[in-house]
Amino acid sequence: MKGEVKRFLIASLLGALGLAPSASAQLASVRTVFVIVMENTDWSDIKGNSQAPYINKTLLPMASHAEQYYSSGMHPSLANYLWLEAGDNFGILDDKEPRSNHQSTRLHLVRLLRDAGISWKAYAEDIPGNQCPLTATAQYVPEHVPMIYFEDVTDTNSANSAYCIAHVRPYTELAADLAASTVARYNFIIPNLCNDMHDCDVRTGDT
Repeated sequence: MKGEVKRFLIASLLGALGLAPSASAQLASVRTVFVIVMENTDWSDIKGNSQAPYINKTLLPMASHAEQYYSSGMHPSLANYLWLEAGDNFGILDDKEPRSNHQSTRLHLVRLLRDAGISWKAYAEDIPGNQCPLTATAQYVPEHVPMIYFEDVTDTNSANSAYCIAHVRPYTELAADLAASTVARYNFIIPNLCNDMHDCDVRTGDT
């Protein structure tokens, strides 16, 4: 079952980016994907909430969203983020940093994108940008950046990994990359613990 889910998740994204067969002809025209992961707020508290005008009035009319995504009781966060990246949680049910939970497999999304010649980048809030962000700092936590749990991304947990530093960038760079049309084809956006609604309210996350 896990293998089937993994293949489906990866094939779906590759299909959306035009590099794998897709059941929908519309997916083939998608050239850029942005994934923004918010935290700890039920969908019933977001949809129609006046405290979330941007999500409800701007994003929902134009974006894809899942109203019946359930985590099957997998908590805390890291297991769910690993599922997003690799279709598996590797038996991990804690939020320990990559030094404890790193994985050697190359069967995960950004590696498959790399092998297919598809560009990717993660934009994380509150990271400095001069090292691979393997440890928590300010309101940044590594368990919200699943790709850094894979050794081929971090050169086996090296804070000085050039590949990781080039691909996991500070969120402050996103606006300039958008303006210059230099964003990658797959972009994973990680707000900090306040702006993702984990520690702060719905209005803060919406803003």
